Amino acid sequence: MSESSQPSKAVLLVNLGTTEAPTAPAVRSFLREFLSDRRVVDVPRFIWYPILYGLILPFRPSKAIPRYNRIWIKKGSGIVINGKCEGSPLTLYSESLTEQVRAMVEKQSGGDVVVRLAMRYGANNIPTTLAKLHEEFPSVRELVVLPLFPQYSSTSSACIYDEVFRFYTDKNRRCVPGIRTIRDYAEHPAYITAIATTLLDAMHRHLAATNQGAATADSRKSALVQLLKETAVLISYHSIPIRYAEGGDDYPQRCEATTRAIQAHLLRETGVDFTESIVHAYQSQMGNQPWIGPKAADAATTLPLPPGDARKQAFSEACHNTAIAAKQAKVCFAISPGFAVDCVETVHDLEDEACRLFKENGGSTFVYVPCLNDSAAQVKTIAAVLNFA
Repeated sequence: MSESSQPSKAVLLVNLGTTEAPTAPAVRSFLREFLSDRRVVDVPRFIWYPILYGLILPFRPSKAIPRYNRIWIKKGSGIVINGKCEGSPLTLYSESLTEQVRAMVEKQSGGDVVVRLAMRYGANNIPTTLAKLHEEFPSVRELVVLPLFPQYSSTSSACIYDEVFRFYTDKNRRCVPGIRTIRDYAEHPAYITAIATTLLDAMHRHLAATNQGAATADSRKSALVQLLKETAVLISYHSIPIRYAEGGDDYPQRCEATTRAIQAHLLRETGVDFTESIVHAYQSQMGNQPWIGPKAADAATTLPLPPGDARKQAFSEACHNTAIAAKQAKVCFAISPGFAVDCVETVHDLEDEACRLFKENGGSTFVYVPCLNDSAAQVKTIAAVLNFA
């Protein structure tokens, strides 16, 4: 192939990464790299490293193994993703998504654009992927970097930028492409449509399964209105420390923008106002410092409680949504739009723990709505964000 016929542009999709196996050594190796990133934990090293190496790395990996075993796709399970039947859902779904986006983009660009996947931490990291990219395609003169995090945060997207720019600061690298980063796509119409449609599909399946499905638009709207009288819609995002937000990280605002956009889309699509049913919350808090809330675990605990319960009233005030205090939810739909693909955080924190808390406190039905993963809607979303839809 001549250089003139080689691609001039590359797209780098980047996800967080994960452990290479559900074992203590593999988890320890991943956590060591992840928790050593100053963007993730900015505590002075002389304070943080004794905690990391003395308390976290010796003990947390073993405790995390059951969570990873819970989500790990194993041979013989009957699950095949992108031709693979073993591995982490985060890795397999990310690879499958990238392959489908690659096929679409390369076809539409006539081969002028190539698409690759990298992980910020662990295997197939950014330096390795970029080195292979430039070795295979020395013709690339423009690089577009898209973190697979719909809402920008310094703890996720900025970490990716750091590593990309670090790769190109090597003084021996003579040919540096023009670099464009896509900050986020928290309010992109294709993304909001995909998330809202996935949620509505789950609600309609629930109505059909409980013999409340309807054939006409008016009857579907009526059935949805009735369902929402006893239903909460938990929209949960990964949390960050409050002091990061106070320091200028606008992640909470980007999450709130997504929730507002989802709510507005649901109203346009169904004619039903979800205001009194939607609960905006955050998950995966850890450590002793204050994190952005309210907590998804608190939502799952208090939503099924009867009106008048003090815990329910306190949570309602934390959410700034007085309607929550007056509703006793029997059904909960939970979705985590901050994750492009399912992983240990979504499955453990929502599908498992939030479900358990909801039912232990009086709830009857908890429906976890999976991430977009490698669905056609996700492929369309990423292509649209890249302006190839």
